[in-house]
Amino acid sequence: CLCPFCWKLNCLIFFINKYSKVGDIVYAPFAGRDTTGIEAALLERKVVLNDINPLAQILVEPRFYILNFLSIEKNA
Repeated sequence: CLCPFCWKLNCLIFFINKYSKVGDIVYAPFAGRDTTGIEAALLERKVVLNDINPLAQILVEPRFYILNFLSIEKNA
C-alpha cells in the first residue's frame, strides 16, 4: 500500500511486535481515536489508554466493545 496511513499502520504493528510480546501491556498515553490500542489488542496485548480529552473515550469505546445485534434484538 502506498498511502501514508497504511505505512504508518504497518510501522505501528512492527513496533508493537518488536517491543512487546503476547500478554504484555501496551500503554497509549494519547489515545485519540486509538489506532495503537486497537492494533495492540488485535495482536493479543493488554491495552491501557489515556487521554485528557473526554471525546477520546466516546470515540474509542465502540471500537473495543462492538454491539452484538442478537442482544439488541433480545432487549428490544
